[in-house]
Parts: sequence; C-alpha cells; structure tokens
Amino acid sequence: MTNGRVTIRDVARAAGVSPTTVSHVLNGRGRVGAATRLRVEEEARRLGYRPNPVATNLRRNTFGAFGLALPPRSLNYAFYTDIMVGASEVLFEAGVALSLIPPTATSEEAAALPIDGVIVAEPRANDLVLQGFCDSGLPVVICESTVEALPDNAWTVDLDHSAGIGTLLDHLVSAGSTRLAALVVDDVTWWGRNVGSAIEAWELREGMRVRRRTVPFGVSPTAARTAVRRVLTHGRPDGLLVCHEGLGSAAIGVAAHLGRQVPDDVAVACAVDGPDLLTVEPAVTALDLHPREIGQVAARLLLDRPAERTRVVRPTLHVRASTAPSIP
Repeated sequence: MTNGRVTIRDVARAAGVSPTTVSHVLNGRGRVGAATRLRVEEEARRLGYRPNPVATNLRRNTFGAFGLALPPRSLNYAFYTDIMVGASEVLFEAGVALSLIPPTATSEEAAALPIDGVIVAEPRANDLVLQGFCDSGLPVVICESTVEALPDNAWTVDLDHSAGIGTLLDHLVSAGSTRLAALVVDDVTWWGRNVGSAIEAWELREGMRVRRRTVPFGVSPTAARTAVRRVLTHGRPDGLLVCHEGLGSAAIGVAAHLGRQVPDDVAVACAVDGPDLLTVEPAVTALDLHPREIGQVAARLLLDRPAERTRVVRPTLHVRASTAPSIP
C-alpha cells in the first residue's frame, strides 16, 4: 500500500480483484456479484478509502462546489453563520465544497462562478442574483417560502413564520400584554414580507391590532435604537415584538433608558434568536429558527433534488426573563 492517499489499486489488491471491478462497485456501475461487491466495500472501509474529489468531478463534469449567497448588511449575521456551518457539515460529508458569495457580487459575477448550485440565504424582491441563478438552470435552494411560482430548478426551505409568529404573539398575550406593537423590517426581503403576513393573519384570527413600525433590513444600530424609542413612546405598548436579534438588544437598552421595566412595564420578544439575546439583562424571549438545521436541509436539497419542492423547518419558542419575570 502507498504511504499517502488510499487508491483504487490498493483496494483492488486487498480484495483480490481488478481496479475496474473496484471502480464499478464504488460508483454503482457494471455487473458485480454480491459477494464480490461486499468484499470490495469492506476492504474500502477498512483501508479508509475516500474518492479523489478532482477525479470524481472530472468524471461527472462538475465543479464539486456549491455557493452560499449572503445578504447585504444585517444586524444578525450570527444567523447566516449558522446556516453556513450547517450547510458545510452536510456538503463536507458528500465531498463537496461550499463557496461564499458576498453581497457585493453582481448577477454576472455570480453566474460566472465555478459552482454546481447555490443556496440563497436571504432572498429579496427583484433579486437579480437569485433571478440569474434561476435562469441559469443550476439547482437553487431558497431559505424562505414564497407564494410565487418557482422554476423547476428551485427548491425552498419554509421557516413556518405563520406558526412561529402566532406562537410568539400568543405568548405575549398570555403574559398579560394588551397593547401590542411590532418593529418589523421592510418587505424588500421575502422574510420581512412573510413576517408581516404572519402578523396580519394573527390579527385577523385573534381580533387584536398590532401597531407596527418598519425599519430597513440593514438598519444601523443607531437607527435601530431610534426606531425602538419611537415605538415605545407612541401609545406606550406593554408588549413589543421585534424582528431580529440586533433589535432585541436595542429594545432592552432603550426601555431601560426610558425608565420602563422589562417585563413589568413592557414585555419584549424577538422573532429570531441569537447569542446577543442571552447576554443582555433581562435575557430576551425569542424564536429559534434553527439556522444550522436550515443550512443542513438546504444542502440536502441541493444534493438530492427531490420531487417535493419544499422542506419545512419549524421554530421553537424559548421563553426567557423579558416576558416571564419568574425565569432568571
């Protein structure tokens, strides 16, 4: 055996067969007897054989890499980092690399990348990069649901905002809130649009109004604090829903500056969980959207390309001291 990478010839020698037979077994081709197939597979495992990715990609006429398209500036990049980690875990096991596509990439630059498919982490209205990938015929996985028709080369990961936002608003009401307000992002992103629709559906079902103020998706920390201050001083809500992690941290700080106790004067909850929400005092109740799982599901969709076009990742509510004073 060689001192470096285990080769097909090494496996063939150990199994007592030809390299061609090993190749047929490992690639699922040709007619090989069951006993021979089993012996080859056992020797390949024993020797720790791993396919040469360069040779595999040449044979399949692929690049051996998928892309992850990142969004423009956001207050919650921990979410996208977790998507990246989840996707890379699945792809690594499949011998596929993950290439990051920065938000500054043009549709032409993205289309020229040597990749075999792409995950779009935060789709936007009139997204030229997304449209370019859909038009290219490459498999595309979009980390958000849509009511629009998608091409045959596109799959979606549904984050089930309807159930998640409904659960979060129900929790605020059960915690005693009667004057609800929400600080949401604009509907330029599919996520912002879907969260807004989920709030409207809850209002219709419960017969309650949620007073909303909108901020841009890439709102700066200073603008975020200003927006929170306006929400908390107009109508003096006793229940506040904010859309992402950066806004949750801002809500706790602004409420303290205004002399409003959380949760006694105003309960605060966030539609996206993140590590910053555990470092503020009090810790913020939030929906865990399971971004690592989203990345894993998206990667599997790219690899498997199933007939079912959508997979659902359901959120989990983490109740903390910002809505439940008995929780430390």
